[in-house]
Amino acid sequence: MSNGQSLPSEWIARLFSRFQAIYGNRVGTMWGEADPSEVRQVWADALGRFSADDLRSALDAVMPAYPDYPPTLPQFVNLCMDSRRKRAQEAPKLPGPRGDMPPHIQTQLRAILARWQA
Repeated sequence: MSNGQSLPSEWIARLFSRFQAIYGNRVGTMWGEADPSEVRQVWADALGRFSADDLRSALDAVMPAYPDYPPTLPQFVNLCMDSRRKRAQEAPKLPGPRGDMPPHIQTQLRAILARWQA
C-alpha cells in the first residue's frame, strides 16, 4: 500500500478480530462512545501506508509490547514503523563507489547513499 490509500475493510476487520481474540472485551471498551465504523476507517487510513509484512510483524509484536491492553493507533503505527525499519536494515545494500571513479564523484555518491540509508 502506498501513501494516500486505506487498507481494505477486510484487513481492518481481521486486525480487530485478532485484537478481540487477544484482549477480549477491552477492545470494545477502548473507544468508549466513538462510532465503530469511524474508528475502523481512521485505522484503515493511518495503516494504508504499510505493507502486509509490516502489519503482520506489528501484530506479532503486539502481545510482548502491550500484554495487558490493546495498542492505541499511534502505538500500532510505531510497531509497523519498527517493522519497516528492520526490513530496510536487513535489505541488501548497494555497493559503495568504485575506486576508479574520480574523487569528487565518489564523494557525491557517498553523500547520496548516506541520505538513502538514513
